[in-house]
Amino acid sequence: MKKVLLVFILVASSVIALAQQSEQFSTNYRMGRCNTKMFCPRNAIFHETNWDFSRLGINSIKWDHILKCGDRSMVSFCLGINYFTFPKVYGAGVPLELNLLIGRSALLFEMGLGINYLYFYKNYENGVRYTDNVHWGAITGRLGFRYEAEKSLFLRAGFTPMYAVVGNNDVPYFGGKPMFWMAGLGIGYTFRSK
Repeated sequence: MKKVLLVFILVASSVIALAQQSEQFSTNYRMGRCNTKMFCPRNAIFHETNWDFSRLGINSIKWDHILKCGDRSMVSFCLGINYFTFPKVYGAGVPLELNLLIGRSALLFEMGLGINYLYFYKNYENGVRYTDNVHWGAITGRLGFRYEAEKSLFLRAGFTPMYAVVGNNDVPYFGGKPMFWMAGLGIGYTFRSK
């Protein structure tokens, strides 16, 4: 937990410094409603890794779409496909998120809630085979920062806890713990569709 918070603080302070520089160049970033004359990032494709600094790591390829764009805030929907860094555990999943983005520049404060569904089709630990075809589900949270600029780099970093509500005891790598204090880091590309 202390390592996760330390990494989050270091990344957040770096992103804040970047934001202060970017606001000098884009003070009228999203004044008023978003329209065709003003930039409002509509889509981002990115890779994200969430980890708890032990052996647990969940990788995702995600698409983020802005649902509502305003003067000082945006609401986004995020959908993805999960894959793993677990040795000898095979599965796939689907993360869904709804996020509130606050800010007027390319740097945005981000908070959100979601769900993460995982399906394990092979499940081993120390050479012992456990139950296959395990369904696992968790409620997810997000508190962090995002950097988006038009037709440019997309960066996302934050604190991403998960609370398992289904199937946690059937996957030995989770150790029967329902709560996972995780950090997330994503990188990708932002674009606007017409």
